[in-house]
Amino acid sequence: MRSLSSPLHVQTCSGSGAKAGTSASSCPQCGGAGQVVSAVRTPLGMFQQVATCPRCEGTGQIFTPCETCGGDGRVRESKRISLK
Repeated sequence: MRSLSSPLHVQTCSGSGAKAGTSASSCPQCGGAGQVVSAVRTPLGMFQQVATCPRCEGTGQIFTPCETCGGDGRVRESKRISLK
């Protein structure tokens, strides 16, 4: 008997990662773009840096995470199978 582990969609959130009865909304930090721009004035002019939004991790949306999967939308489940 062998044990295999694979990710399965969660029935509670239907694989979305959002808590049941809630929905995702636009990230207030990046405005839904998934990126934030920081500008710094230097003696040589303006310098802009674009980075992934730390709040939404680049998705542009935030939501209340599902209690079952923690916001991932899937959980690992182990199954035992027999190989011949």
